[in-house]
Amino acid sequence: MSAHRVGPGGSSQTPIVSEDEEVDHVPLPTSINPMGLELEELRGVKDQFQDEYGNPIKLSQEQFVAALSSRQPDAAQASQWERDCWRAELSTLFKKIDASCSDTVDWEEFTNYMLFHVPGFNSGDGSTQLAHNLPAGADALAGVWGSGHSDMINSVAVIYDVGSSGASGGAGSGSGRRYVTAGRDGFVKVWHPNLTLHKAIDVGHHRSWLSSCLWMPRSRRLAVASSGFRIYFYDSQFSPTVHIEHKEGTPLCLGYTETHESTGSEKEILMVGDDTGHVTVYPLDQDWAEQESKNDGDALRVKKATRRKYHTDWVTKVGFVSELQAMVTCSLDGEINLCDVHVNQRKEGRQPVSLHKKGVHTWCWCRSYKFFASGGSDRQIIIWNPYTQKAMNSLQGHNAPVMDVLVNEAQHQLISMSVDKVVKVWDILNYQCIQTFTDKTEYKPEDRLTCMAFDEEGPALVMCSSMINVLPVSVKVETSRTHLAPIVCALYNDVFLQIISGDNLGTVSVWDVRSGRVEFEFRRAHQDHKMTCLAFDESKRRLYTGAEDGTVKLWNFSSGQQLRSFTMKHPSEMICLLWAREGPNTFLCGLAWDRRIYVWPDSRKQTVEPQYVLEDSTGQGHTDDVSCLGRVSAVSGLLATGGDDGYKTTKIIKTILVIKTTKTILLFIIVVYHYCLLLLLLLMLFIIVV
Repeated sequence: MSAHRVGPGGSSQTPIVSEDEEVDHVPLPTSINPMGLELEELRGVKDQFQDEYGNPIKLSQEQFVAALSSRQPDAAQASQWERDCWRAELSTLFKKIDASCSDTVDWEEFTNYMLFHVPGFNSGDGSTQLAHNLPAGADALAGVWGSGHSDMINSVAVIYDVGSSGASGGAGSGSGRRYVTAGRDGFVKVWHPNLTLHKAIDVGHHRSWLSSCLWMPRSRRLAVASSGFRIYFYDSQFSPTVHIEHKEGTPLCLGYTETHESTGSEKEILMVGDDTGHVTVYPLDQDWAEQESKNDGDALRVKKATRRKYHTDWVTKVGFVSELQAMVTCSLDGEINLCDVHVNQRKEGRQPVSLHKKGVHTWCWCRSYKFFASGGSDRQIIIWNPYTQKAMNSLQGHNAPVMDVLVNEAQHQLISMSVDKVVKVWDILNYQCIQTFTDKTEYKPEDRLTCMAFDEEGPALVMCSSMINVLPVSVKVETSRTHLAPIVCALYNDVFLQIISGDNLGTVSVWDVRSGRVEFEFRRAHQDHKMTCLAFDESKRRLYTGAEDGTVKLWNFSSGQQLRSFTMKHPSEMICLLWAREGPNTFLCGLAWDRRIYVWPDSRKQTVEPQYVLEDSTGQGHTDDVSCLGRVSAVSGLLATGGDDGYKTTKIIKTILVIKTTKTILLFIIVVYHYCLLLLLLLMLFIIVV
């Protein structure tokens, strides 16, 4: 599965070594990570490529590094070591742009390089907030500089119903569908499905870490959890509205459900898990979304909010499963709880689920098969029954802690992601891993994947680190009717890399495996008789076809030329064909409905008659229809037939009748020959005596 990537360059990067490691603080050459520049800053960069009269100029390496050094994120707080690393990155970037080794670069070379190495930004949809007076290259480059995050992304959400209020149309905009990412840099970024940036939001203007985000469909609000002890809300146009003060603990994860109870004014419920092991439930009435914060100090006051401690460590995920009417929580303490969200307490008679040996990072609910899948630091995915709270299966294969687990209901698949950037796709039906792929990109500041979400409309897997990646998880295959009658056989030819198929009407099609197209086709191979079977000769360069009238024909299937015919005295429908070898001789063997095996020599005559007809004369063979024929060995004349010989204990007993083709006849001839010699010797002895 190929990935469409947006973020730090898209090329291989050497991660920055931490300051406490013994590396003598030598800056490592890496690929540049041009993140976080706003439009005005981008214009400032463009000014560096112009003289005082506005004429374009070229920059040397020193000028290039000096021009962009001031654009380093958090430059004022950066240490000398971090500034040296940034300058080393800029020097590496300069050398990559200056492919002609002229020791200078201009604005056009700079923008062309950035656009070439960050695909997907050469076609805007008009919704990105950029000035229209900039050149097309700079316009697209602004999208590049504003993409991704300058720190790790902690949460990603897929919004399906943004609608006209948040979309401006355009190719690839995905109508009302958006991806939302929340990062440790304090920004929320909204993306179109083609990964062009729609909007960047500086949450709270305090650069606090953002731990989680989710979409609330009923009120059409985006909720964002901040390490500044607040829950921020944004409308469908991603404009700020109100916030909730969450002073009891640092909010780490969010959950949501709608309430359909007739009593009470609560219409939505927001669940918040924090670093103290508590889960707070905020019931929101139908008018809460209409409130707006007049200043930064105004906070939404939620009545009847309840807070309860379920865990002894960080709460890593909280959510609601409507089929069970349960709030589900998991934590680094290794426990999972099923709770009543309305009273915010563990369901009656339910104890914590303690199936993992270490901390639990994630869980998901499979609606189709009614089970939970959970993953954590013990590197395994446990499938468990919510009613018995016992494990049904354990999926082994990850070599690092499992950070996220998702369900693709349409394809009956489970998707898991571990911290070492390995993603596995599991078949829910048999619990087998059907695909594994590893993200080879080196991310900064931490080389790992943090979270993922599943886009059902894509369908696609959205994965995040410090940038957002989208990987399609299914391939749409166009199918069409290739034959007008039932297909009786399809054979693979590994010599020509072709598939040969035939139908009842006698149409033979030759398909190229690599392109999937029909290379050749011929029709009515047996005139008005139905074709019943196909087989290759020993070289796989010729094709045998059998029909209901008992005739067999040999073809050059590449040209449709008939080479010869094989007949029988008493016609019987052919069931199966194969070639067999006995010593230096090769034969064509055909199984017919009369329970006989017809053996034709590999003759060059136009019409060939059977050389042998093999049938059971002992009464110990098949007593019912014989349905298949096979070679016991490719070098001997042993054949095996299988058939349905009656029913016993509701099972069809399949018997195997082993028939010797030519050795039996040769043995008979040898016995007769020796018998004749013996008679001749006896006769001569009698004459001598007399």
